[in-house]
Amino acid sequence: MTDLQTQARWLEDIRDSRCPHCGLRDLIAGPWGGASRNVYCPHCLRGWNLHGVRYGIVSVENLGEVSEDQIAFAVAQYPNEQPWRLKPLETPGIARNGH
Repeated sequence: MTDLQTQARWLEDIRDSRCPHCGLRDLIAGPWGGASRNVYCPHCLRGWNLHGVRYGIVSVENLGEVSEDQIAFAVAQYPNEQPWRLKPLETPGIARNGH
């Protein structure tokens, strides 16, 4: 389990499209399902599971080291989503201003 300070730092890094481990950008979009998405850092070979992507990221899970093959597969599978960047909320049916 991750302590609250670490989780807060990871969230800040991810929301700024930076790898929480090495701080570099150019994260690779990986598989997604529901409101979660995996992203990978091609620099330090770390994976991250982002929870709440569709509604604003609420937590980040460190998946540990990933292989270059996993990263290459993600690039091939999701070519139009590279490099990964946090996008504004664009979920249909949810008002942005609370109305």
